[in-house]
Amino acid sequence: MKALIDRLKPIAFVYEFRDENPPRIDQFIDVSVTLEKETNCIFLTFWFRWDHDWEGDGVEDWEPVTYILKEDKVIDIQTRTHWKIVQWMTDDPILQNGERAIIYFSKHGHAPYLQVQTNVVG
Repeated sequence: MKALIDRLKPIAFVYEFRDENPPRIDQFIDVSVTLEKETNCIFLTFWFRWDHDWEGDGVEDWEPVTYILKEDKVIDIQTRTHWKIVQWMTDDPILQNGERAIIYFSKHGHAPYLQVQTNVVG
C-alpha cells in the first residue's frame, strides 16, 4: 500500500493571500489516507485536513481526493466541491506522469480543483 500511496499522493497547491498585510499562505495540517476495495476497483482517498473551513470560523475542514483504480490503472480521480462529487478524468486533467493529481485548493473553503487541458492557453 505504501508504494501505491507514494505513487499517487497528489501534488497540492494552496492559496497565498498576497492582499493581506503581512501576506500569508494557507496551509493544511496533515494528510491521511483510506483504502477501500470493492469487487473490481480500489478506492484510494487522500484526506487533506485544515484547521478551519471558511476564514476564521474555527471549524476543521476535511477535503478528499479519491483515486479509483482498476487493475492498478487510474480510471478516475474525484474530489468533493461543496458536497458535490466531481469526476475529473472525463475533462482530461493535467496529471504528473499521466496519473498523479495536481490539486489547487480554493481561496475560501478549500475546495480542491484540477487543471484540465481545455483551459490551458498556449
